[in-house]
Amino acid sequence: MKLRRMLIIVFLTLTLTPIVIVSVLLYQSGYKLAKESYVRNLRESISVQADYIEQTIINDMILDNRFAKQNKLSLLEIDNDESFVGQSDLFKSYQSYLETTGDRIAISLLLDKENNPIYTIGEAKETEIVKTNLPKLETLKKQSIAEFELTDEVYSLGIITPMFDNEDNYIGSLISIYDHAYLFKIISSYYKIANTSSYICRDNGDAVSFKEFANQDQEYVAKNTLSQVDLASNGEIDEKVKSSYITGYYRNVTNTPWYLVGFVDYSFIRAFANQYIFAYGFIIIGVVIVDILLAIYFSHRVVSPINNLIYVIEGYPKTITDDDVKLLEKSGYAETRYLSTKFLELMKRILLVQHNYEGVSQLYQSANMSDTNIDIDTRQQTISSNKDIFQKIMSELVVPEGACIVERFIHCFSAKDQAHLMNVFVNMRDNHLSTPCEAEVYMPHLGEKWFHALIVPTYENDSLSHLFIQLRDISGFKKQELESNEEARKDPLTGLYNRLGFTRRVEQIISKEGATGNHAILFLDMDYFKMVNDNLGHNVGDELLRSVAKVLKDTIGDTGVASRHGGDEFAVFIPNTTKEDITKLVDKLHKQLVFPFKFDDESFAITASIGISYWNQDATSLEELLVKADKEMYQAKKRVKQGN
Repeated sequence: MKLRRMLIIVFLTLTLTPIVIVSVLLYQSGYKLAKESYVRNLRESISVQADYIEQTIINDMILDNRFAKQNKLSLLEIDNDESFVGQSDLFKSYQSYLETTGDRIAISLLLDKENNPIYTIGEAKETEIVKTNLPKLETLKKQSIAEFELTDEVYSLGIITPMFDNEDNYIGSLISIYDHAYLFKIISSYYKIANTSSYICRDNGDAVSFKEFANQDQEYVAKNTLSQVDLASNGEIDEKVKSSYITGYYRNVTNTPWYLVGFVDYSFIRAFANQYIFAYGFIIIGVVIVDILLAIYFSHRVVSPINNLIYVIEGYPKTITDDDVKLLEKSGYAETRYLSTKFLELMKRILLVQHNYEGVSQLYQSANMSDTNIDIDTRQQTISSNKDIFQKIMSELVVPEGACIVERFIHCFSAKDQAHLMNVFVNMRDNHLSTPCEAEVYMPHLGEKWFHALIVPTYENDSLSHLFIQLRDISGFKKQELESNEEARKDPLTGLYNRLGFTRRVEQIISKEGATGNHAILFLDMDYFKMVNDNLGHNVGDELLRSVAKVLKDTIGDTGVASRHGGDEFAVFIPNTTKEDITKLVDKLHKQLVFPFKFDDESFAITASIGISYWNQDATSLEELLVKADKEMYQAKKRVKQGN
């Protein structure tokens, strides 16, 4: 019974100790994951809000810039006649501009070249403060974003758009200042995370506005953090204030002196993690109960045969009853200890022979099995196999004179695999490896097939005697793997090859067709493509790229390789061609790659500039060929811009 109690104690100690450790680590990791989840969601929330503010500012900068360009002539004609001012086209355009901006612009000023107001919108007091604190506008060369103090401790962002005549002389400015409540509304409405607080802060850390349960500790952390970081930066905040921890994330609003800052209190993270503590407790209690039952069961399985054996030994040489026979069948007989020792020795030998038999029988299956089994006798320099086709291949191989049987064998495989297999065999010979080695090999002589090779060495008298090799056909799997790699070399938007896929495919063709062939490269770039993306949107631009790809596929067919190298740049490789055929092909592409568009009642067409380079004439490598074609394309694009 002492042995059984000891086994139970040992079993429980060995099993419960890691369970307790894992439980503690599991709780800690749950707390860590809860924190990371809150910070990640907070980062996404702040990023979405900042992106929306940035996009709003960019859109309004475009709107202000458009107003400035459309009304610079009207601004030159304006005079001090108030009736003229009220009825002028400039006034109508300005009213239309204000209707477009809606309630997000609190103050707007249109100034003449003397920086006197022509039109103003907004509270008189705030407007006067803005006029007083304006920078020297005539020195500005482009639009800018500035911070404006509207009243005491009330700040907002504004867009300053200087206006110039055709000779770049300053003629006035348009000042548009946001309603700070509108900016605050953005962080209150978009991607808001529960149990968090959000701030809009100046670059010195002062809060412009905030949301939810803002407190002095969070304001202190924001001020302390932002005062030490560079403008246009972002990052995580994790600080201890007094007895509590505060974590958060800050992000600069691009091109502005403002930051968005979000915080979450550690108490919420801890509360989130504690939701699972009861579940952890029930799981641990259940595991402990199961562990105790298993300890009792396995201790019985271990101790019971020993007790039975002791009973039989102590009862010898008394008459053995039927009950004793049953015990002997489980526990042994009178000389159990001696027999057990000999039995263990015998079992070791049997297991070793069984292991060797199973290994050899696995390699030497009948001839109708799919695996190819090979036996190389390194001493007798012979080779045998269960496949007649392999024996035939070995007899037909052309190998160097004097090659040993192993060298003859590895010549069945590709050059790359030959080097690898030779290293394996040399390592087995020199280092006496006792464990099998596995490798994937390619055999071009056997119908271009891939095999999984299992190599088992055996040794006699401290030297390599045999190599047992099993080849399993994995050609189907490798074909799927190669097809998957082919998909990774395609451009997902157009279906053409990407840069990597184009390079690999062209190298294959050149290797097959020969490096002295008459090959050509066409490098294409779509003229004025940026106008489509900027004015009609990226969806239209993507559709245009797909149309270009379709033209290339239909025109080139299977005679060449087409690819999208990036953006609106395409490359085409034509093997074994002539300059006359390339000229005809380029003329055909020029005619088909014309895409008309219309924007703001103005029509324009997207065309293609094409550069050409020839193998051996312009370059002798693919990279040089692409560089030459790229230069020729830019010359063609230059001629398009010059109207030639």
